[in-house]
Amino acid sequence: MKHQIILIDETGFYKNEYGHIDWGHRQMPNSILIPEDTGLPPSIKTETHDIHPQELLNAPQMDRVMQNDHEILGKIRKVCSYNELKDYINENAHDTIITINLGIATHPSTDFTGHALGDWVFRLSKHCEEHFKNLKWRFANNWDCYGHNFQKWITWFKESTALIDDSKMLISVANYEQAKEIRKYFLGADVRFNLVYFKRMVRESLRVSPDETFKIHKHQRSKVGICLNNFAKRHRDNIVDFLYVDCDPRKFYISHIHRGIKLQHQQDVSTGNIQNWQDTPPYEIMGDSYIYIATETFYQQYYRWHSGIVRENKMLPFITEKCLKSAYYYLPMLIVGQAGALQVWKDLGFKSFPEFFDESYDKELNPDKRMDMLKVQIKRYAEMTPEGVHKLYHDPDVQAKLIHNKLKFNEYVRRDDLLQWVNLATLYKPGKDYVGLNPHLDEIFLDK
Repeated sequence: MKHQIILIDETGFYKNEYGHIDWGHRQMPNSILIPEDTGLPPSIKTETHDIHPQELLNAPQMDRVMQNDHEILGKIRKVCSYNELKDYINENAHDTIITINLGIATHPSTDFTGHALGDWVFRLSKHCEEHFKNLKWRFANNWDCYGHNFQKWITWFKESTALIDDSKMLISVANYEQAKEIRKYFLGADVRFNLVYFKRMVRESLRVSPDETFKIHKHQRSKVGICLNNFAKRHRDNIVDFLYVDCDPRKFYISHIHRGIKLQHQQDVSTGNIQNWQDTPPYEIMGDSYIYIATETFYQQYYRWHSGIVRENKMLPFITEKCLKSAYYYLPMLIVGQAGALQVWKDLGFKSFPEFFDESYDKELNPDKRMDMLKVQIKRYAEMTPEGVHKLYHDPDVQAKLIHNKLKFNEYVRRDDLLQWVNLATLYKPGKDYVGLNPHLDEIFLDK
């Protein structure tokens, strides 16, 4: 039996000629990103904002794949409507194990207030009755899963998927704590933590630096630390102001693009070009400082929004590409984020750096006290010279942990669940001739 996963492209998300997300569609009902207060009607979430594994191949590799191994790319197929999906199942399920790919909303209320998932499942059970029990399902949001309103969401999700055997489900979410909770309700399902940022960072590094991966080095660096910010948020404003007012900003690389503060580099950081720079700061900048201050997406434990009245929901802590830069660029990290975010980092198998930072901040629930604790840690390095941090950074135990974190990052790329259908690891089996064509994939699949 062949294996195939079906992407449902009702709104044209996958039609960008450059393979990038069409950001103009972020608020459409089919997107996993649509918030409750847009006024748009809920719909089936077909968009999962995945990176197709073939985007990690460069031109020489792709040419060779098309000549010798093109069959590995044929396991991902696209349809554009329910009817096309139904017809494809009925025409092919007799000799193909079909997995249907659907989205999980970032804002869970846009699922449980009327999402059409249950209707699609029911109709497929009738229109594809002969094959329904053999279908497999992937429900994914590898971008952002905030983890609020979890009990309402899980009730809706269990009801919507009641006709599906748990063992036929792969549930892939970008929130480690949420994945742990989902496992309690779907004991037979394959529930995974996964972030699209692992693949995105590799893809964008391949684009901007096709012939060279980022390497750790022993040279003296000119800055103590780096703090990168884009959209304005209170905790980011607070940290950037602290760096400028209470520290010597000349010791740090600082950006806050919303406020017009940019790195001194010829990098286009316009919002319309965000997919080209969000994940990949310039190598020469990231390799010229010793510590990394990660101002995460959220700082408060509650998600707050306004639609007539203020409502709050407690979120499960999660990390994004902001933290992953620490592993990718070999930098000890201080997380300016939700309480518990550092623990999530460690639970994922990454090492932390108590040699650099007092990590008790991660357990402080009071946001003001936690901010004060974080500033104490930053101030310590603001008062040090790069020469002083250099010795600490190059301690053998610190270096071993930095290398461990990069290897763990690479492991998560290899574990990406879409690689079940486009198995790039097969290109590195004995007898294949792909080594040396793409240093980024060489590093990942050969642990170089």
